[in-house]
Amino acid sequence: MNKLYKLLFYLLISVKSIACDDSSFSLISQTDNGDGTYTYEIELCNQMLGLEGIPDGFELVFSGGTFTNIVSFTPNSLFTSGSDEYIGSIQGAGTTIIWALQTLFPVHNSNLFCNNISITTQGEPGVVDIDYHQGYPGCTDQYIFPSSPACEIELALGNQTPCDPLTNTYTQEIIVSYQTPPSSGTLDVNGQSFAVTSSPQTIALTGLIANGGTVDVNALFSSEPTCSILSNDLFTSPLSCICSTNTGTTEALTSDVSNTDFVLCFNETIDLTSTGYTLPDALPNSSMGYALYTCLPTTNNPTTDVCFSGQYIIGDAASSVNDGTFAPAIASPNQTIWMVPITMDMAAPPIFNHDADGDGCFAMGTPIEITYLNPITTSSVSDCGAGNMSVNVSGGFPEFFIGDYNLTNTGSGTLSATTINNSGGSVTISGLINGDTYSLSIVDENG
Repeated sequence: MNKLYKLLFYLLISVKSIACDDSSFSLISQTDNGDGTYTYEIELCNQMLGLEGIPDGFELVFSGGTFTNIVSFTPNSLFTSGSDEYIGSIQGAGTTIIWALQTLFPVHNSNLFCNNISITTQGEPGVVDIDYHQGYPGCTDQYIFPSSPACEIELALGNQTPCDPLTNTYTQEIIVSYQTPPSSGTLDVNGQSFAVTSSPQTIALTGLIANGGTVDVNALFSSEPTCSILSNDLFTSPLSCICSTNTGTTEALTSDVSNTDFVLCFNETIDLTSTGYTLPDALPNSSMGYALYTCLPTTNNPTTDVCFSGQYIIGDAASSVNDGTFAPAIASPNQTIWMVPITMDMAAPPIFNHDADGDGCFAMGTPIEITYLNPITTSSVSDCGAGNMSVNVSGGFPEFFIGDYNLTNTGSGTLSATTINNSGGSVTISGLINGDTYSLSIVDENG
């Protein structure tokens, strides 16, 4: 009988030494819950020969990554086909789950005892160490978890509705594309919340105030605020549709009544006067004004126009004299500026703005193009031996535009030409003798 017990004992040891060959750990899914916890769905298969005794059980030990502890697991009890129970518990300072066998020699109708188990952890573990049969050599394994991909969001524009004249509001669709979103919470876009569906997801921002300005868009997941995106100037609002402002009529006159193209000779003056306009409801700060541009405006809003100089003339009347100071201060090409009549809702120092409150209620008139010519200047070089005088002419209309200087000899000598077709060109007065006086009358095409 003693020999029989020893035989059974050695047989048991021999069987147990190979009892883990077919055991396995499989990761079914890994979910970022968005609150710092992660849920793992696994399949755990233990090789069973029916000779397991007490104590026996299987063990999972989590570590690495950002893992701190096990939050929960299910199911708590696992049963063989013969109703033998393994009861699970969290141990090891919250890092370990052990399912302990409650009977001797469990009965199971298969070589493998497989169970689907759900485990939630605080933090994301890097590895799990598996012991398929506690205390038996050759029954351990390790599984390295894949790192969960980072949550990312991208934004694109959808459709935009016209401004509703009853409410001065509009709706803008945003197409939100994302990967690895949290499993809970909402998608929040510019303070409006939406249920998370699937990517790409089209959301509609409603009740937006129409003001003609550009709009920044900020999107994030409420349960994972660090997964966010800010897209500046993603779209432009429609103009306000309940605004009744207008610039009325603007008259422009120069000190030279024959000048109708507003190309100002040096010391010439231009006066602009606007009448019949309607200002935005922003009294006492509202005013008529003129926005100054360095090139022809291309948008209906100075804020979004690269040609806007950032400067205004305040009031419904503006007067400017070409004394060599105004246009150079604006640094516009060819000393040409565009004055645009515009209604303003803030004309009180130190703030000057056509739309300080951002409601889009302003009006712009027809741009008035004005060029400030430099004075016509001359320089001369004499050749006394030859009796010649070379005269160089610059400035005026030909400095910036295609045109001629028309010259008249009003002194001694003979003029080599009566026209010069470029600024910096020259003519020669010949036939001069000592004591002669030379003089020229020069008029450009602007008069």
